[in-house]
Amino acid sequence: MVIALALLLAAAPPAPPSAAPRTAQPLGFADFLYASGDYYRAIGEYERYLFENPGGAESRRAQIRIGLAYLNGGRPAQAADYFEGLADASRDASLRLRAGFEAAVARYRQGENAVAAAAFERVLAPAPLKAPALIRSRAAYLLGWAYLLGRQPARAAAAFRALAQDPLFGAEARRLEGEAARADRLPHRSPVVAGLLSAAVPGAGYFYLGQPGIALAAAAWNGLFGFGVYDAARHQIWGLTAVVAVFTAMWYGGAIFGSVSGAHKFNRDAWSNYVDDLKSRYDWTGEEAPAEP
Repeated sequence: MVIALALLLAAAPPAPPSAAPRTAQPLGFADFLYASGDYYRAIGEYERYLFENPGGAESRRAQIRIGLAYLNGGRPAQAADYFEGLADASRDASLRLRAGFEAAVARYRQGENAVAAAAFERVLAPAPLKAPALIRSRAAYLLGWAYLLGRQPARAAAAFRALAQDPLFGAEARRLEGEAARADRLPHRSPVVAGLLSAAVPGAGYFYLGQPGIALAAAAWNGLFGFGVYDAARHQIWGLTAVVAVFTAMWYGGAIFGSVSGAHKFNRDAWSNYVDDLKSRYDWTGEEAPAEP
């Protein structure tokens, strides 16, 4: 019996060697969630790491990724506040610089172009610690866009011109310099001229804006009410004269106000179409060379 059992054990196949233990990645799950677009759960995992590992080797990357998760998750205002707080609180000069840059990006994405431009200027300013080349390139490129979207095409052209030899964005910056110069040639209507024309001849301001149908309607209504005032006064019906005169003044003033408002809308639409065209043809987010982490 003992001999049979020994023979059976000898014939059994050897047990497979145990798999080598996997090395744990401190931010592995957080990075997986971030890469999957699950930004809010990723924030929780990065914060967990920072809580459990104060001053850990991955702390800097975890802090940056929290802000980027807010930004990529569609919360640019919260991302900007987070990065600005991080830049103020950190003792790490390189982390402060990176956080300042990302805060500028978040303000830019929020549409706060003037604030973003000032922040990008600070990133590019000479300092004891110079920003890495990739960050400087993106900051200079987005500075040009911030000026352009902030309706400062001359400053945008200068910013793109300074970036003309950049290895990452130089080719596009050279084209955008010319596009910024084109802003001075956009169709434009003067609100003052439109108002004065309608004051001189009711409806004439609308002809100036290229709206002949509205111009004719305004002229007809003003003429009709004007004749009503004249006819009522001619027959000495003073009560009716006063009432019709009030409506005539309303139509007259409305034509002037509408012409001025129409000129402003004309200019806004021309600028909006210009910007939308540029955004459709160029990388206005500056993400062609994304900064990491």
